[in-house]
Amino acid sequence: MNWNHKKNDKYKDVTVCCMQTQTYHLRLYEEVVGTLFSVDLEDGILTAKVGKIVVYLPAEMETAFVPLIGRKIGILRCDGGYRSRDIDRN
Repeated sequence: MNWNHKKNDKYKDVTVCCMQTQTYHLRLYEEVVGTLFSVDLEDGILTAKVGKIVVYLPAEMETAFVPLIGRKIGILRCDGGYRSRDIDRN
């Protein structure tokens, strides 16, 4: 995990974690938004590259995400599972 310290006039000192090389589990009520670049199912584990972040997802979601490759999407983890939205649909 790469930690970058950035200065910003609005927030003064901000520490940003760049998760570019690691696969990430979304926490409850956390959302990832960006272009869906890839969806990979290997050994029953689904990963999706959304923007610069690779996230773990339930394997049964593969068929829902494959048609969205190349589109801007959002994936939200909530207490009932995962919800997705196609932001480019509008």
